[in-house]
Amino acid sequence: MTNINKIIKIGDIDDTQDADATNGLPMNKVAIEKAKSFVQAGGKLEAIKKKYNVTPDIEKQLTTTL
Repeated sequence: MTNINKIIKIGDIDDTQDADATNGLPMNKVAIEKAKSFVQAGGKLEAIKKKYNVTPDIEKQLTTTL
């Protein structure tokens, strides 16, 4: 039997290292445009990934020059 006193609450489990985790803030249109300028000026994509949730589609937008 399980101990009823050991109930896990939402937020008690750290899943930030899971393969499907979404670490960071979502990127809206303004954030994407600022990130594009940052990368074009020599900024590192890894710095953006530390702050934002960069999807493969957004990464492609940031690394593709017009």
